[in-house]
Amino acid sequence: MGHLMPSVTECRLLLRSVAAGPGLLGHLELVARTAGELAVLCRIDKAECLACALLHDVGRAPLAVELAASLTGRPRPVLAAMDHAELGAFLLEAAGDPLRQLAGVVGRHALGSVLGPAPPVSPVEQVVFTADKLVGRTWLGFSGRMRDLERRYGHEYDIRLCIPGAETILRQLAGMACLSTRQLEALVAGAVTGAVTIKPFTAL
Repeated sequence: MGHLMPSVTECRLLLRSVAAGPGLLGHLELVARTAGELAVLCRIDKAECLACALLHDVGRAPLAVELAASLTGRPRPVLAAMDHAELGAFLLEAAGDPLRQLAGVVGRHALGSVLGPAPPVSPVEQVVFTADKLVGRTWLGFSGRMRDLERRYGHEYDIRLCIPGAETILRQLAGMACLSTRQLEALVAGAVTGAVTIKPFTAL
């Protein structure tokens, strides 16, 4: 993403333009905070992770279809038929630079992406994906978030099929941080809930 990465302010302005409500905004801010803590532990660019996390669910906003249609001329029914990750990525691409730089990460954040042809593989993709699998509107932890997603979306697809792939990504991030998955979750939970402060890694 480099110098083209949008600022947090630009991300929030886009969310305002698509009428993101308090519930969605609360989730986005919490995922962004979680992604930021993961980024520090895993020594990944925090600013990239924050921007992507803030917009990962932009496709769920009430006016996302309207904005995408106005930017591209695509028929609204076609856009409305997209899943939220696909719509979010499409919208960011249509918005042009600097927002288009986030499209790939946004398009690969959904739980089902682990079963698709392009799962989250870059460190930023894995951080945003995992952050979204640790929190809902509050801290849930991985197991709690899987139960939450099963309750909310289990009627649409089999969440259980996606859990092994999501666990693999969590283990990969823990490996980057030289921690176990349990340690990683505990540290991030403490930081997100305000119990601990995670300091950036510095080489000796």
